[in-house]
Amino acid sequence: MTEVSNHLLPFIVIVLLIVYLSYLSVYSSGLLKLTKGNNLSQESVTVIIAARNEEHTIGKCLESLCSQKYPRDNYSIIVVDDGSIDATREIIERYGARHSPTVRLISISDRPAGISPKINALSQAMKIADGSIIMTTDADCVVTPEWISSTMRYFDENTGVVTGVTTYDTHKAPSPVFGGMQFLDFISYTAVGAGAIGNGNVILCNGSNMAFRRKAFDEAGGFASLKHLNTGDDSLLGQLITRSKKWSGRFNIDPEAAVTTYPVSSVGEFFSQRMRWAGQTTEYPAAVLFFMICSFLMFTILFFWIPVSLFVWSPLPWTILVVKSIVDYNVMKRFCTITHTDRALKYFIPTAVIHIPVILVSVVGGFFLQFRWKDQTVRRTAA
Repeated sequence: MTEVSNHLLPFIVIVLLIVYLSYLSVYSSGLLKLTKGNNLSQESVTVIIAARNEEHTIGKCLESLCSQKYPRDNYSIIVVDDGSIDATREIIERYGARHSPTVRLISISDRPAGISPKINALSQAMKIADGSIIMTTDADCVVTPEWISSTMRYFDENTGVVTGVTTYDTHKAPSPVFGGMQFLDFISYTAVGAGAIGNGNVILCNGSNMAFRRKAFDEAGGFASLKHLNTGDDSLLGQLITRSKKWSGRFNIDPEAAVTTYPVSSVGEFFSQRMRWAGQTTEYPAAVLFFMICSFLMFTILFFWIPVSLFVWSPLPWTILVVKSIVDYNVMKRFCTITHTDRALKYFIPTAVIHIPVILVSVVGGFFLQFRWKDQTVRRTAA
């Protein structure tokens, strides 16, 4: 039995590695197919932000949104105050008074049972949004003056959803390395999503830098099938919009369209954030889910096999780890070059060290544990 298992484990992990490398090769090739947008039409735009206890960041966010180089009559901003107990609402009201009627406020004091707080907030905003294009960002984000105009260049008549890059202001982290690792880890998922879009498939979108056509949203049924999930209002929505193949997705590679956010300040917040993201993956298409399952199994085997190999020497797990890291680096280098985010690459080694344990903890926690979102303790599905 021992001899059989000694041969079976290497065979399994090599097969898993082949699957991992095959998918990454496809995503990497998709990055080369990304093109710049050239649409010149200026459709009406509504920007939606869900905010809860964001008094330290919402002002900067609104200031950047009110400074857009886009016709003022063609865009509006809806901010949903989701039961804040700090000065968030007062700050929004001040901007609303200064920039009326561009900035509008919706206040939510409670939510119906069985609906996630985030989707409930976005749904309330969609009821009054009048733009033909809906754009979303987060209350702790700052956008460039060209954010709307750059995004709009990617909306031709067949485009249903556009997503882009979100960078981190690493100076706001407790240490540059901790902030840089969060930045690189975050955009590694963006790189996969961008590569998939390059190949004609939408699997990952980033709600902090996302836009969709209102007509496509309505045709896809809106948030109706997602309302019970406390995660996935961005990626799963992008998948819904493009599922029928009537609408396509685009990835905005323009540097002037990058959105800036802030890293979390503690390890606990970091894992809570990743657990929330991981909770949506069971809703993904079968082919993507297969890749994620194979990756998770490979990471699990390596997580336990590498320490054991130090006592019973086996070079195979180390070889697989090195091969994985080299391929990961090449994919990230290609993405960072295309999106002008090269500064993140200097954090590759420390990020590679924590990558496997972060994935394992995030997946297990995302499915079986509670996590924090906007000062609320929630699970993967709404109560």
